[in-house]
Amino acid sequence: MARRAAQGPRPRGRAAAFETRIWWSPGSAAAAILRELQSAGYSSIAKPRRFIVQGKYGPLRDGELERAKAWGAELAQAMG
Repeated sequence: MARRAAQGPRPRGRAAAFETRIWWSPGSAAAAILRELQSAGYSSIAKPRRFIVQGKYGPLRDGELERAKAWGAELAQAMG
């Protein structure tokens, strides 16, 4: 058991993380989520992405839905 802990977490699968945010938000929830997934043994298939909303709650800013769809296609391709 101690040997496994020294080697890191057991691989569990692949992961990606995203967030929606207002344009001026500091920090990155998606990066923090991905770090936690990686520490739990998931491998990243993509860098974290941010999609910007209008106002505080949305909807997505013009062009963001298209970016999200393109990222989804990239993820599907990465998954094989």
